[in-house]
Amino acid sequence: MDTDQRSRLEALVRSLPVQPRTGSAPADDYPDTPGALLLRLPRNRNIRPYNARILQAVGDGPYVSDSTVAGLGSGRVVITPQYVTAFAYLLGYRPGDVVALTGVGPVVEDAKAHPASAEIAALAWQARRLSSEQLSEVMAAAQTIQRA
Repeated sequence: MDTDQRSRLEALVRSLPVQPRTGSAPADDYPDTPGALLLRLPRNRNIRPYNARILQAVGDGPYVSDSTVAGLGSGRVVITPQYVTAFAYLLGYRPGDVVALTGVGPVVEDAKAHPASAEIAALAWQARRLSSEQLSEVMAAAQTIQRA
């Protein structure tokens, strides 16, 4: 999406009313590890944390499967600086800050994050308060806006 399209989508997200929670967020059984932290942060923004395609497109994450990203939480997959840097861009954090939080670095300086990664992260933060039904509505609108 170009800047105008993202602005229209952001306006839609901001216009939707906050829905009361229908229950608490599902707990995970991850140990307290840097990989688990990386998966919990996007979940706090309604970003499905196992979506490897989004991680790669926005943060220049590794080319892996969703199940490989999910393995970060349990420790089955080794967390690397590329993951840390990619999650930082996806979440709108400075990569150095996420390196400090996880203890895994250094920052991948030549990462090719999406040019609008900060805007995308801000939009995800705004959308965190939406229900699943509202998120489906936003996704449908995004497709319509993109095709227009």
